[in-house]
Amino acid sequence: MTCKPTRSAKRAGATRWMGWRWAVVVGAWLGVGGSAGTVRSQENDDCLSCHATEGLKLERAGRDVSLYVDAGRAALSVHADLSCTDCHTELDGVEAYPHARVTERVDCGGCHDDDDGPIASFWASTHGQRLDDGDADAPRCQDCHGDHYILRLADSG
Repeated sequence: MTCKPTRSAKRAGATRWMGWRWAVVVGAWLGVGGSAGTVRSQENDDCLSCHATEGLKLERAGRDVSLYVDAGRAALSVHADLSCTDCHTELDGVEAYPHARVTERVDCGGCHDDDDGPIASFWASTHGQRLDDGDADAPRCQDCHGDHYILRLADSG
């Protein structure tokens, strides 16, 4: 299957032809006190242009892994206001689609770090100790709490 980038991704590619001209214009603007902000940021729609395709999957260690994301369900998640790259940091700044295969697992502790809460409890548990010992099969946060459709505790009942 070949994924097609969204219009915003195509626009980003179309601006590459400007090359050094773009850098000169932005540099000159900054030189007179302007603020460039973000010229083009990766958007969730860029990711969903492929990942909203039911049946999208890959094979990892002899088993199929779904890459499908139900945008409607994800919009109900506690993480609905995050961008895909807030968690999938390895893909931040990607502009060429389809992107290279992701090799890093999402690290929930990057945002959910605590001294006396659920993350600390995880590391003190058998699961956390197995993971700390290098057991690749040790359960992680996502194995119980899910990936993209995490609900508030009050909503999970």
